Amino acid sequence: MPLVNAKGIYVQFEQKIILSDVDLVVRKKEIVTLIGPNGAGKSTLVRVVLKLLQPNAGIVQLKT
Repeated sequence: MPLVNAKGIYVQFEQKIILSDVDLVVRKKEIVTLIGPNGAGKSTLVRVVLKLLQPNAGIVQLKT
C-alpha cells in the first residue's frame, strides 16, 4: 500500500473550483515536488492530503 493514495480530489470554494479530479500516489522512498503557478492549488492539495481540509469529493488514504 502506498504512503498516500488520493483519488478524485475535488475542492471548490464558493463558485471557484480549486482542484478537479486530482489523483496522487506517493510510495515509500519517493521524493515528491509540487510545482505550478501561483493559485494552481498546490497548497490546497497538501492541506487535503494532511487532512487539514476536507475535499468536496474524493478520498485520501494514508498508510498508518
